[in-house]
Order: sequence, then C-alpha cells, then structure tokens
Amino acid sequence: MNIVPVSIVIPNYNGEPILTKTLVSVVEAVEAYTGESEIIVVDDASQDKSIQLIAKSFPQVIVFRHDVNKGFSEAVHTGVRASNYPIVILLNSDVNPDPDFIAPLVQWFTRDDTFSVSPLILDKNRKPVRVSWVLGKLVRGEIRKEKWNLEEALKLANNGQVIKSLYASGGSMAFRKDMFLQLDGFHPLYKPFYGEDRDLGTRAWKRGWQTIFEPQSTVIHDHVGTIKRFFPGKRIKIIRKRNRFFYLWLHLSTGKLIFSHLPWTFIRLPLRLLKLDFVYVIALFKALSSLRKVVTVRDELVRENGRSSLEEVFATIKLSTALLPRKKPIKKVIFVGKSKKKTGTTRFMLKALKRRVNEVVFINVPRVRKKFFWTDHKKIIQKKIRKANPDLVLIYSKDLPHQVLKAITLNYKTAVFYGDTMDPFGEEFLRYTRLVDHLFVINKTYPSKYKELGVKNSSYITQGCDRDEHRIIPTKNPKWASEVAFIGRPHSDHRIKLLQSINQRYDLKVWGGDWEAHGLTCLKKHIYPKEFAKICYAAKIFLGCDYDYELECYITIRTWYALGCSGFLLTNYLPGIETILTKGVHLEWYHNQEECLDLISYYLKYEDKRKKIARNGYKFVHAHRTYDVVMDELISRIENA
Repeated sequence: MNIVPVSIVIPNYNGEPILTKTLVSVVEAVEAYTGESEIIVVDDASQDKSIQLIAKSFPQVIVFRHDVNKGFSEAVHTGVRASNYPIVILLNSDVNPDPDFIAPLVQWFTRDDTFSVSPLILDKNRKPVRVSWVLGKLVRGEIRKEKWNLEEALKLANNGQVIKSLYASGGSMAFRKDMFLQLDGFHPLYKPFYGEDRDLGTRAWKRGWQTIFEPQSTVIHDHVGTIKRFFPGKRIKIIRKRNRFFYLWLHLSTGKLIFSHLPWTFIRLPLRLLKLDFVYVIALFKALSSLRKVVTVRDELVRENGRSSLEEVFATIKLSTALLPRKKPIKKVIFVGKSKKKTGTTRFMLKALKRRVNEVVFINVPRVRKKFFWTDHKKIIQKKIRKANPDLVLIYSKDLPHQVLKAITLNYKTAVFYGDTMDPFGEEFLRYTRLVDHLFVINKTYPSKYKELGVKNSSYITQGCDRDEHRIIPTKNPKWASEVAFIGRPHSDHRIKLLQSINQRYDLKVWGGDWEAHGLTCLKKHIYPKEFAKICYAAKIFLGCDYDYELECYITIRTWYALGCSGFLLTNYLPGIETILTKGVHLEWYHNQEECLDLISYYLKYEDKRKKIARNGYKFVHAHRTYDVVMDELISRIENA
C-alpha cells in the first residue's frame, strides 16, 4: 500500500516562547512517519524572533511570511496553497503531537468521502478535550455538545466502527487539500477567529464529505497560543458568541430558525440583561449588524448545497455513530491482593482504582490470616466482602481463597487480573477462573484457549507503570551508572548466555537475582521503584530479555517500568509488540544475540538518538500505559460488557 505523503502547516504569530516545544515534537513525528512529509510554518508578520529561531534551530522547516498581519484563516490558506502534498495536517503553534500521531490520521484518506480527521486532543493534564469528537444536538434553538468518554470511543474504534464527528478542530486536524480548496477554506465571515472550523466541517458534510474522529492519534494542546496571549478575555467571549449566532443563522433550516432559535433568543435577551450578561447582548447586536451579509452567504450555501440543514447533518452523524448503551457504573470495588513490595504492582493498581471509582476496600489476605490467626480467616474475608457490598470484587492473580470466591460469585461481580504466565492452564487455576465473571490476562494468546476450556469473558490487557513513582530521578552516584543494565533473575539459558556475552564486551551491571553461579555479580538482589528509576537514568542502555517468545503481545512489566522511568530500552522482539510500540521511536528491539550486541555497539555511539527514543517512550507510556489508564480500561470493559 502506498504511504500517503503529508504537509504539516503551522500558523504562527509571535510564537517564539512556544514554537520550540511544538517544532521539536513535530519533527520527531515526521521522522517517525515512513511516508514523505514537509513542515510549513506561516508567520503572520510576527514582531518577535520566531523567524530567526526557526532558521537557526529547525533548518528543515519551510517558512512563508506575511508582510502584514492577516489573521489565523489567511495564514492557514497561505500554508495550504503552498503545500506540496494532498493531505494537510493543520496544527496550532501550541499543539504538541505524539511521535506516532500521523499514521492513524492519514489511514482514513483511503476512503473517497473523507474530508477531515480529528485526533484525540488532550489538555496539559492529559485529559481528553471534548472538541476531539463533536456530536451535537439542538436544544431550545442552540447547539449542545453530547458528552462522551474515551473508553467509549476506543471501544467503537476497536470494533472497527467509523467514528464520525461534526467537525475537526482547526487547532489540530488533517484534511484533503483539494476538498479544502473547493470549499474555499475558512469562511471570512468568522474573522478574526473562532467558529470557522465548525462551519467548514458542516459545509463539507452538506456536500457528503465526512469528518472522522481517530482516538489512536494523540496531540496535547497547551492552550497558550496567540489568541489568549494577545486579545482581552471579554473580546474573545464576544467574538465567540457572535460567531455562534452566525453559524446557526447560516445552517439551521428555515423552520428551526423561525420557530425555535429566534423565539428562544429573544426570550434569553431580557434574562441576560437582568443577569448583567453584557457579553451575550453585545454579541447578539454585533451579529445583527452583519445580518445582510449573513443572508447573502446563506443564499450562496443554499445554491451550492441545496436546502440541506444542520439538523439533517446531525441525524446523519448520529445514525452512523451510535453511542454505546450506558450500563450500571462501578462505584465501589473490593481489591484483593498481596503486598508486592518489590514490583509495587498491587499498590499501583490500588492507587489507580481509587482515582477511578468512588470507594476501594483493599483486602490483603496474608495480613488478614496473620491478624486473625486464632480463627478461620476465610470467614473473616467473606464477612468483609458482604459488609462492604461492592459493585465488583477484583482479584489479583488468585489471591482470594477459592472457598471465598465460590461463596461470593452468585451475589457479586468478580474479575481476576492475572499478571503472570506461570502454569496458566493448570486444573486448579482453571477451576478458579471458571468461577469469575471476567479474566484479564497480559498476552493475546491465552484468551482463545481459555474460551475453549470453559472460562468466560477472558480478554487481553496490558500492564503499566505508576504515574507518580515511575519517573525520571536524576542521579550522579556512579553506583547506578553503566553502559548496559539488566534487572532480573537467571530464569533461562538464553538470558544467561546473552548477559555473559555482553559482560565480556561492555560495562554491564546486573541487579535483582542470583547471578554468581553464572559468573556475574548481582549488585543488589531486590530493586524497588526509586532504585529502578535511578538505574534507568544512569545506564546508557537498559536491557530487556524475556523468554515467552510464542506469546502474542506479552509485554512484561519491566518494559512499562523502564519506559516509564525514561530509560533507553533495548529488548528482545516479542510477537505483536509492533502493534503497541514502535521500533526506533519508543524503544529498540533485537531478534538474536548477534543483533543485540550490534545494537548495543551502535547506540553507545549515539547519545542523542538514545535520549530521543527514551523521551518518546516516556511520553507514550505516561500518556497511554499508566495504571490509571489500565484500570480505567478494565473497569470500563466490565461496565460495558
């Protein structure tokens, strides 16, 4: 299949303080994309040193400059007309894309009716922004955006459904250049800013050209761009509201305009005056002062597109993208597990659960057994569960005694998170998992086998890292520094031979196991999260070496922790890893011992490449694979099952 070439267009006005961060992330994305690409910055007569900054630090970026300030829309039009490729990606100067954001966007342009595609937009706290996916409805003569959640969108995407949206935000969107030009781009009625993207998407829909939301493509919008920095807040609000009036007057059907929008507008007017809401009043009168122009534009749209109305566009989108039915939310969870001090897995899951649901009760079975040694601890646990009356009992591995599980299954929803691959099909474990409502395993090979063996609702889920404890911890202590570091035990001959070979050629430090019998020194047997982070920071290469090669997408916890601590990870290839992580972007992998040694030699020479890949891996994991994300996905799947 041909890789679609893309042009990335970035309008800029006095963006010197924010451009570097944006362009660094855009350049990384372009380097990660396998197709042809170009980066165009259109400078709208900036008075700062934006142009000099680009020339000095980003010579690969093409710059076009306006002699006078023409505004956002005209800067976009200049960039689009100058672009050399059929697909244009438009980004604001304060939008920072993830390294792998391009490919998921452009895949949709194999469809002839695709006009634009919207990525998942996150705010600076990495929370989804509602404008990523716009589903509208008319309420009392005005548009109301319908609420959605990310898990809902991801489930639709994973089911192969096309997620259609009213429009893509002008701050981050991909579109067909030829269709954009046929639509004459952003309409000048909306100058100087706001609402032009919504109008553009609506006009495209009226021609049968669709906008699609792609949640697998991610950008971060810092919201520190030109408008908020250079325009007073009150003026921004007035222009935004005025342009909403323009939009409704252009696109509503005549019936809705006369019998719904206008009556409600004049009902709201005195109420707004009583509340001293002068923004609404001023915006309305400014819109009315341009009424003749609006009528002319409305007539032009009718001639171009017939009498297709906004209500018909909403109906088309809603029919094709039905939201998932809401199920009973999970508010209270009992989490059963042991205290895993070394890996911290259960602690990290517990923290994430507490942020996801209203209440979590943690039952540490060994502690209960120790505390109530004089009586049957199983009855104590059973009593605790009944007293709590949870919506879900989540069990780590098989830490809840079988007798207790059997007693509660009829009354409570149960799930097992099995973060291991040891003896997965033993009769004892099968008897255990056949009792639960949901089984989550960390590879894609097991679910189909479990189904054959009578285990219901078995599905794949990854592990993750902790958003607080897996972080960058700088250290100058030479104790942690090495060319290559490995954390783990000598579980396989393959691992032992590889580390012995590396030790002969490079400065290797081994942590976390009994290695003396194999001629290697283990510097510390038990490694805790803060120590893990220091090793990742100080080692030039963090080595992964796992042995379950036949399991699809079996990505060990070591991978997520290393990436979460911004380590440069070199690990062995595992089937399916490329569906989640990208080689040379988030991490590096090898297929055999010889390739591993060659890659170590190569990357030890190129510190910049190591740091860049480590930074990308860190960003990706903290955006997509923290335990907050994993637990949200797990709970949402159970809610929607």
